[in-house]
Amino acid sequence: MDSDEEHDKILDIFADNLSDIPSESDESFDSGNDTVTPSKRQTIVISSDSEPENLNNSTHDFECNLRLGCQDNDWSKEDFQPNLEKFEGNSGVTVLPSDCKNIIEVTNLIFDNDLFELFCHQSNIYYNQNLGKHKISKTKKWSPVTPTDMKKFLGLIVLMGRTRKDTWKEYWSTNPALAVPIFPQTMTRNRFEQIWTYWHFNDNANLTKSSSRLFKIQSVLDHFISKFQTIYKPMRELSLDEGMIPWRGRLLFQTYNPAKIIKYGLLVRMVCESKTGYICNMEIYTGEGKKLNDSLLSLLRPYLDLGHHIYQGKYYGSISIAETLLLHKTRVCGTIRTRGLPKCLKDEASTLQRGKIAFRRKGDVLLLIWKGKREVRIISTIHDASSCETEKTNWHTGEEIKKPVSIVQYNNYVQGVDLAGQYLSTCSILRKPIKWTKKVVLYLINCGLFNSFRIYQALNPGSRVRYKDFLLTVATEWISSEVDKSADPEFSNPDPSRVRSTRAPQKDHPQRLSGNMKQHIPVPIPSSNKKKYPTKVCRVCKRNGKRRETRYICQLCLVPLHITQCFTKYHTLRRY
Repeated sequence: MDSDEEHDKILDIFADNLSDIPSESDESFDSGNDTVTPSKRQTIVISSDSEPENLNNSTHDFECNLRLGCQDNDWSKEDFQPNLEKFEGNSGVTVLPSDCKNIIEVTNLIFDNDLFELFCHQSNIYYNQNLGKHKISKTKKWSPVTPTDMKKFLGLIVLMGRTRKDTWKEYWSTNPALAVPIFPQTMTRNRFEQIWTYWHFNDNANLTKSSSRLFKIQSVLDHFISKFQTIYKPMRELSLDEGMIPWRGRLLFQTYNPAKIIKYGLLVRMVCESKTGYICNMEIYTGEGKKLNDSLLSLLRPYLDLGHHIYQGKYYGSISIAETLLLHKTRVCGTIRTRGLPKCLKDEASTLQRGKIAFRRKGDVLLLIWKGKREVRIISTIHDASSCETEKTNWHTGEEIKKPVSIVQYNNYVQGVDLAGQYLSTCSILRKPIKWTKKVVLYLINCGLFNSFRIYQALNPGSRVRYKDFLLTVATEWISSEVDKSADPEFSNPDPSRVRSTRAPQKDHPQRLSGNMKQHIPVPIPSSNKKKYPTKVCRVCKRNGKRRETRYICQLCLVPLHITQCFTKYHTLRRY
């Protein structure tokens, strides 16, 4: 009776309509607290490191295991090494750049012109569809977004991951203690806000009731997955597990997993190369009731029938999945839950002593339990039940610790998704938007940058370029068309003629009273489209109650000053 009620409850969760997807509203790029009103809808809770769409599949898998041979008489204690298929894949980079040692050329394999043109085209369409809906500063009129603008825009977002601040407006601060000159040199704050507000990824006019819940980001998702699968082919060992895109806003298919560090977010099922963490394929959970077997076959389809070995988490460990993948010459190894084991094996494991094993086999499917500090349950179609030395000793007895080969190799190869997650959290470009679509696209861009880094390492095995330096190089190249290459590398003393923002800083420069007048040079205020000879109110005159304008500013302080007495007073007197 309880199972029927639980089944009905789960059906209620997934019996939703596309119209429940929240519509896009006005937003800010990032706020200090970024408080979001909690949703009143029922949040899908995950009790383990699993995905909510398959909660009703767990009972189904258990029943399938019984039908497929979990009875005691189907399992034996006779062990043998399965005859493994030869790996037929061609691992490595399949599409070569024009210069393998050039970081930006390698990055362009994934971030090609088609992607930037897609961003620009859809953003311009979205602006025309929502003209006047968003409140933007009137000082900057809208102009269509070009691929060059989009590259500078994304380059600044990548730099934000390297230089963290509380709010995005601080990157354009005129306070010398907070200023980051490369940002106003590359793009004005108003222009950045314009592009961020109207940054869009699919035409809303094509949205129908039958559209996928990922319709608004589907084109970007398809682009990245296509590039991930065609540019690089992984080695035999793959890792299958789950990742999380942080999100605490109102969203129908948001999940909650108390066992994860990131408890609220969008669940992503990922297939990564075990050795490098290269992201081969991914699938974002949408709560549309897709069966577990169908979801796994869809995720692994590009790598079936090639002899791959999949090392997976316990949520995907079941006899039915293992036998299904065997039909496609794909073998698995992973942990499995207790309820998926035959009764005879569970009874034998209840009396196991530490360091001992119990196993059962049916064909190529091996179920093994090893008793260490706690029970470790393994399902494998790759290994036999033999043990090997771990080069570790038990400090209580002094004896060398032995473990089953399946557990040792599982520990070595299952960390691919975790390795990718570690890199994605390094200099992460994720921000706090109000729209979930932008959060997902930023996550995909993050994945694309990480995969570009892995491709660069594969093409240059002896390279010592770190991931942080790789991201910095990419960001610098994307915004380089706006910055003069001859400028100081630290951008500490920007030339006003190269600064697009002509706003005078509100606070005095720390070097105002340094006494080194070689640093303080009066230069003309750079001309603009409106005025050939612009003027600004003199800082010293304004402080003394006079409103007089000047055509000059200090090259270092960027403060408008008359070049006679005002310039001298400002740089010599504490109270001018």
